[in-house]
Amino acid sequence: MGIYRTLADQLKASGIQDTTFSIDAIGNRICSSWETVNAANESQRFDVVVVGAGMFGAYCAEKLFRRDTSKKLKILVLDAGAFFLPTHVNNLPLGGMPDGVVWARPWTGEAPFVTDGNKRALAFCIGGRSLFWAGWSPELMPDDLARWPADIRRFLASAEGYDYTATEIGSNQTTDFIAKTDTYKKLDKALRAAAKKKISDVAQIDLVGEAPLAVMGSRPTPGIFPFDQYSSATFLIDAISQDLRESKDQPRDRHLMLLPRAEVIGLKRDDKQAVTSVDLEVRGDAKTLRLGPNTTVILANGTVEATRLALAHLDIGRQASGRPKVGNFMTHMGNSTIVRIRRSALGLGKPNQSENEVAAFIARGKAYGRRFHYQIVAASLREDVKQQTPWDFVMRLTPDIDQLDKLMSGHDPQWISVVFRGIAEMEDDRSLGAADAWRNSISLEQGGDRAYVKLSPSPNDNLLWNALDDVAIGLAKQLAGSPKNIQYRVNNDWQATQPTEPDHSDIGTIYHEGGTLFMGKVKESITDTNGKFHHLPNVYVAGPAVFPTLGSANPSLTGLTLARRTGDAILVARGIKPPKPRRRPPAA
Repeated sequence: MGIYRTLADQLKASGIQDTTFSIDAIGNRICSSWETVNAANESQRFDVVVVGAGMFGAYCAEKLFRRDTSKKLKILVLDAGAFFLPTHVNNLPLGGMPDGVVWARPWTGEAPFVTDGNKRALAFCIGGRSLFWAGWSPELMPDDLARWPADIRRFLASAEGYDYTATEIGSNQTTDFIAKTDTYKKLDKALRAAAKKKISDVAQIDLVGEAPLAVMGSRPTPGIFPFDQYSSATFLIDAISQDLRESKDQPRDRHLMLLPRAEVIGLKRDDKQAVTSVDLEVRGDAKTLRLGPNTTVILANGTVEATRLALAHLDIGRQASGRPKVGNFMTHMGNSTIVRIRRSALGLGKPNQSENEVAAFIARGKAYGRRFHYQIVAASLREDVKQQTPWDFVMRLTPDIDQLDKLMSGHDPQWISVVFRGIAEMEDDRSLGAADAWRNSISLEQGGDRAYVKLSPSPNDNLLWNALDDVAIGLAKQLAGSPKNIQYRVNNDWQATQPTEPDHSDIGTIYHEGGTLFMGKVKESITDTNGKFHHLPNVYVAGPAVFPTLGSANPSLTGLTLARRTGDAILVARGIKPPKPRRRPPAA
């Protein structure tokens, strides 16, 4: 008998799925079947059920498991998607992933938010968008947080707030893998000088710094390896693996289980408003997960989908046109300006063909009383590849020296290309008054419970959006010093004249939705500052849906930090004291 048959028999005996091309060892180990989950739940009800295993749900579940000092909580994570990748796509030696495999838009609504541009609205897989995000993780500035609850502002500024999360995901490390290059040093000096000059009549840059990238570029402590680019899937996989070891693979002794391909269709409540059961479709089949009297539910399946469940099943929202509706729906407005600047204008000599000439910065500013920021990435590109941009050179695994040499060869001897990716917040609207007055909102589709979304920029939003364009062009011109030293990228080619039309991202394509289930005081908000619905005893929200205002920064760092706070609040409510953060040695 050949080795194939021997190994196939071993796989069959172990219960691991063997596909035509691969062995699904990781998915088989960390995921559980409905039969196993239901049997464990019938033996002893789960204490916490997390809906959604994406950026915030997987992280919150992992924190509940790790920080449960009682070692008694039973946690179940549900996700509508399958297990797809074990880590961030940039940590894998892959040239790209096929579209249409995990991405989908399960809601309907009005343009401009619902357009062909944002078909890839949600990643239905374990880890969700955290497997694909760019990794920029800036903190919200004090101006961004001005209208947030005071206790949240204090928490974010404490040792348990931003600092803890940023240390964990790597975004507060110095970017030595970029900052040690001559390209970075010269651009850093030039950007700081440019930011001090008048760039626009309505806006100004007030901070330039290292890019806060969620990539562990060096060890956080001696004795372990860097973690690479952050994804929540990695954390969840490791926590479930620990649970399997400690439980000796016995389902009745498990404390953290993951059920994939399980879409939450409905939530049932009792007369005290507690959720008592969860209606699911598991691989398309209807199932019901019964909850115990002390079970806590966390909605972490994205702003739109969490809001849909709240509208359809949790008595959230005001009636408008015969259907429940909530306002304060926001996302980020974005633009992209790509230029190339003569190396000589930046003080750079001929390209170093043995060095990957890349630099990344964050630049923050203010216009019309509101914040914005730029993700600035620069790189020396190859002369013979027109479709390349500096984004192609940041935080991607390069598996061997041959590929590295190819990447760094043929650097353009005259130009450095620079991308200014601007991000600014939309206006909030936290009025709990007449629903018909809300400009941006989420409701239910007429006659059903699919989400119906409405989101468009206001006149004030458009002013801020236009300021993003002005400041990016102004910064680029200041860096160049002279029109002869700058060219602009238009339609995949370079031209000497400034583009007449700004390159604005379609609304919704930055995937930073939030705000609809915003936190605050009773009668002034939907949830409290722990993310719990005011009127429900056992349902919480994790993710940017609870943000009162969106702020100008990517929501990931803030959302992760608040998800851990929500997990700790659930532990404390159960009489469990989570550990305090410890002082850590500086990174090696």
